[in-house]
Order: sequence, then structure tokens, then C-alpha cells
Amino acid sequence: ARVPPLQSAFRPSASRHHLKDSTRPRGPTMDTGGVIDKRSIPQSYRRPFVLGITGPSGSGKSTLAAGLCEKMRRAWGRAFLLAEDPAFFRSPAARSYRDRDPTSETPDHVEWDAYREALRRRIDAAATSGGSDSDGDGEGGGGSKRGERRRRRTVLIVEHFLMLHDERIVELLDGIIFLDPSSLSTPASPDDDNDADAMWTCMGRRVLRNPQRSAQEILFLCRYYQDHVWSNYKKWTWPKARNIMLCHEKTRSDANNGREEAGDRTFFLCIDCRNDASSVVDRAEISLRAWLEK
Repeated sequence: ARVPPLQSAFRPSASRHHLKDSTRPRGPTMDTGGVIDKRSIPQSYRRPFVLGITGPSGSGKSTLAAGLCEKMRRAWGRAFLLAEDPAFFRSPAARSYRDRDPTSETPDHVEWDAYREALRRRIDAAATSGGSDSDGDGEGGGGSKRGERRRRRTVLIVEHFLMLHDERIVELLDGIIFLDPSSLSTPASPDDDNDADAMWTCMGRRVLRNPQRSAQEILFLCRYYQDHVWSNYKKWTWPKARNIMLCHEKTRSDANNGREEAGDRTFFLCIDCRNDASSVVDRAEISLRAWLEK
């Protein structure tokens, strides 16, 4: 099958020269009706690097988002987090998994318009907020220009298990980290032999979130996870992540063959989430900082 261009997964303007030209936003993220009037953009507007984190339930998205945000805040001085919020779900979840509605694991359960507007407002808030040395350690300080640039660099981390479903959300991202619950370097196929092991790994973490559950409730959770959570992950999230990865690799290959100017205009990282949390956070930080500092 023909692989669509990378721009179909990331907006075309997500190139590094835009990161350097930080005095103007990339695209109409401000509420201007799709038309940007330069006079309405605050001079302090510095669009953050927006990083999306996604993967199946139990893969460690929240742990990675919080840990990476803390590390980037220490290193760069400014980092913000937009965590997955049940407020954007159409209905609250039942207390018992026996009574939970399976559609709560599908894209139809999310108020995408409201979520996108919340993300846009968070981007604008991060872009216009003032930064100072007190925001973090500001690695490379001492008055050096490099240290000043690092203190001004802002990273906004967003995590959601279904974010890749909405193209309008993806268009606002500069990079994606996909927590792959397999031992492969690429997202595991739903028919892969490791699929069952991956499911049990993530499901086990979901169980351990609340050690106070009764044995009966744990049984309900495991059945619900296997029948609905994992199947919807394979249906909605895995194909999107796989497609974005293929687009990313194709564009980098074209660049290496001289067919495109740049092959790494966007950041995409796939991490085996079965590793311990600290190693996952460390790898994400090293990869992201290396990409941003190029």
C-alpha cells in the first residue's frame, strides 16, 4: 500500500527553522478564525514544542509524561503538562468494570472539539507565559547565550490514549512518543506472537493501580481489559501509530537519498514500555533533547 506523505500525519510547517523563529506561532493556534493578524500576536509569543505521548492503557503514559516534564523543566527551565482528563469524556465511568460501558474505550466517547480547544489554549498559555531563571535550573546558565536559549525553550507534553484518532490534534503536535508494549523496535502487529504477552503486561499494570480491589473486581477488570480495552487499542491506536512511523521512516529515507531537504522535521520515538519507568523516561529525555539541540 502507498504510504501517505509525512505531512498527512504532521503539519508541513513542523521544521526546525520554525523552532528557531520562536517569535511567531506555527499556524492559527490563537483564536483568530483561521486568519492570523500579526498585530494581535503578543511580542512575547513563543510557541512551545508540543510533544504527544500515546499508547495502550497501562503502558505508562502518565508516568512518562510526568517524569519527562520534570526532567525537561530542570534542563530547559520551562515545561508544561496536559494530562488525560476525564472531563473530556462524554459520560463518567461506572465504578465497577462489570457495569462499564465498552464504548468508553472508543473515540466516540471523547469530546474532541473541547479537548482540541483546551490544547490550543494550553499552547497559547505556554507560548505567552514569561520565563525566568527561577523556572528551573536552566542548564548552561551563567549568562551565556546558549543557556538563555535553553531557559526560553518551552516544551508542552500532552498524553492521551486516543489522541492519534483526531487529525486536528495530531496537526498541533511537533512530535510523538509511542509506548509500544512489545520487544520490537517498531509497533507490534496485532497478530504478532508477542501480542498476548504485551496485553498481560499492560493489563497487570492496570490492576496494580488500585491494590484495594477485591478479587472479583480484578476478574471483572481483566475480562473488560481483554475484551474491550486491548481490542480497541488495536483497532484505533496501533494502526495510526504504525502509519505515522512508516511515514516518518519514508521521509528520512528520502532525505538520505537526496530526494528531500530534511528527513527529520518531526520527532517520532517508539519505546518498549515493558522496561522499567526510569529507563523509559531517561531514553525519552535523551532522544528528545538530542533532537531539539541539533
